[in-house]
Amino acid sequence: MIWPTRFTKSMVERYMAEGLWTEETMVSRLRSLAKEKADALAASDAQRRLTWAELDSESFRVGRSLREIGLKRGELVLVQLPNWVENLLTRYALKRAGLLGAYVPVVWREAELERVVRSSGARAIVAPARFLGTDFHEMFQRMREKFPNLQRGVFVRGEVAGSAGAFCWEEFATGKGVGSPDPKTPDPLAVQEDDAQAFEPWEVSLISVSSGSTGAPKLCEWPEAAHWLAGRGLAQRLEISSQDVVGIFCPLGGGAGAMGWLVALAAGARIVLGESFHAEEMLDTISRERVSFISTVPTILLRLLDVSDLSRWDLSALRLIRTGTAAISQAAAREAERRLGAKIVPAAGSMEAIMFTQTSPHDPPEIRLGGSVGRPLPGGEVRILGIDGAPAQAGEVGELEIRGAYTGSGYFGDVHATQAAWGTLGEEGWLRTGDLAFMNSDRSLFIVGRVRDVIVRGGHKIFPTELEELLMQHPAVREAVVVGIPHEKLGEATRACVVPRDGQSLTQDDVRDFLKLKQIATYKFPDEFLLLYELPRLPGGKVDRKNLASRELGL
Repeated sequence: MIWPTRFTKSMVERYMAEGLWTEETMVSRLRSLAKEKADALAASDAQRRLTWAELDSESFRVGRSLREIGLKRGELVLVQLPNWVENLLTRYALKRAGLLGAYVPVVWREAELERVVRSSGARAIVAPARFLGTDFHEMFQRMREKFPNLQRGVFVRGEVAGSAGAFCWEEFATGKGVGSPDPKTPDPLAVQEDDAQAFEPWEVSLISVSSGSTGAPKLCEWPEAAHWLAGRGLAQRLEISSQDVVGIFCPLGGGAGAMGWLVALAAGARIVLGESFHAEEMLDTISRERVSFISTVPTILLRLLDVSDLSRWDLSALRLIRTGTAAISQAAAREAERRLGAKIVPAAGSMEAIMFTQTSPHDPPEIRLGGSVGRPLPGGEVRILGIDGAPAQAGEVGELEIRGAYTGSGYFGDVHATQAAWGTLGEEGWLRTGDLAFMNSDRSLFIVGRVRDVIVRGGHKIFPTELEELLMQHPAVREAVVVGIPHEKLGEATRACVVPRDGQSLTQDDVRDFLKLKQIATYKFPDEFLLLYELPRLPGGKVDRKNLASRELGL
C-alpha cells in the first residue's frame, strides 16, 4: 500500500464520509465507459484514433506486460511522452498495474532526468523511441549504465530490438505473449485478476514533477481520489458533458493538460490531443475535430491570437477555453474571447494543488476577463493572510494559503519538505502557495503575483503584474514581463521585458510614452526596457524570470 505522506486514516475516512472521495477510481471509470459506449471514439492524436473499448483493452495489455517484465506494485516509472494517445494509455496501464507514474517534460534531457532518477529511485521509463531529433532509446542506454535502479525502458513508435532492457510498446499493445490472443476481447477473468493490482482510492497513484523553477525538481504525491475529485469537480463547474470534444493543446504532463484529461474522463467526453503547438496546426485540429472545450496555457493561447485572419477556420463548435498554469492578462483574455468566440474561464493551481480555484461560464465578464481565477471547488478552501498573520479583509493583498480534499499529499520521499510546506503532518494543514492575492466581496480570488517576485525599489513595493497588465494594453505588445534587478542605490530596479506582436514595430520610446498616459506613480515606472522576440520559458510553460533578470541589456 502506498500511503500518502501527510494523510491520516481519520482524514481519509472524513473525505469518504463527506462524499468528496469515492470508491470509484479512474480505472473503474474507464471500464464503465468501455462497457457503456464501447464503440464511441474516446481519444485521438495526429496518427491514432481509439474507441473506449480499445483504450480499455490496450491499457490492460500494456499494464500486464509491465508486470511481466519484472516491475512490482508500488515501483515508480518515469513517463516522458508527447501528446500521443500512448500517453493516455500509459496512465491507465500504470494505474492498473499498481505502478506509480511520474510525468516529466518531453523536452528534458539527461541533465534534468538524472536528478529525478536519482531522487525517485525510478525503475523504468516510458518514452518515444525518437522524437524531434532526439534518440530517447540511446539516452536511456547511457543512463542505464549510471543508475542500477533504472534497468527497463518501454519505447513508443519505433524499433529498439536487441537492446538490453529495452522493450517495444507495440509488442505490449498487441498482447504478444501476454493476455488474450484476441486484443479486442481480453479474458474477463484475467482483467479482474489484473485490475486487483490497481490502486485503492486513498493510495498515491501518480507523481507530478516540478519544472525546477526554484532549483531541483520536486516530486509531489497525488492520491487517486484527490486527483479524481479535481476532475469531477471541474466537469461540474464548467458543465462539460459527454457531447463535448475536449482539446488538449498544452503538454499533457502539466497541470492544464492533466485537467483536460481528467475532465474528459469524468464527463465521458472525447479527447483530441494536440501534438503540435503551432497556431495554424492547432486551428486546423480544432476546426476538423469540432473541438468544443480547450484546456491550455496562456502562452499557447497567445499564439492563436497572432493569426491575423481567424475566419479561415470554422470555430463554431468552440464554446469554452480554460487557461491555467500561469496568469493570463486581462487584455489577452478579452481579445481571445472576442476573436475566438468562446468564453475564457481562467483557473489557478499549482503542482501541489492541481486546481484550487476555477471561474464559471456563468461568471460575468468583469470576473472572468477582469483578472479573477474564480472560487474553490467543493472540498477546497482558500484563505489570505496579511502581514500580521491575520485573515485579510476583502480587497487586501496577502499570501494565499489553500487546503482540501483535492490537494497533493506531500513530497515523495521527503517528510521534512512536506512538513515545511503544509506546516504539519497528520492533520489537514494549510499549504503556503507563495502567491500574493486578494478576494473581492463575493469571495472571487485575484492573484497579483508571487511573494518572491515583488520588487522593492527604494523602499516602495512594486507588484510586477500591475505593470504587466498596463503594458499588455498597448496594441503592439504581445507579451510583457516585469522583473527586479539589483541596483546599488535603490536596492532593486525594475526591468520591463516586452515582446512585440508579429509584424508590429515597437521601440522603447513607444512603451515609455504609453505608460506616461496611464498616470502611474513615478516609482513604478520601469528603469530598463528589454525588447525580445520571445520570452524564455521553463518546460511547464511558465516564464523564466531568473533568466530575464540576469540578462545583459542588448542580448
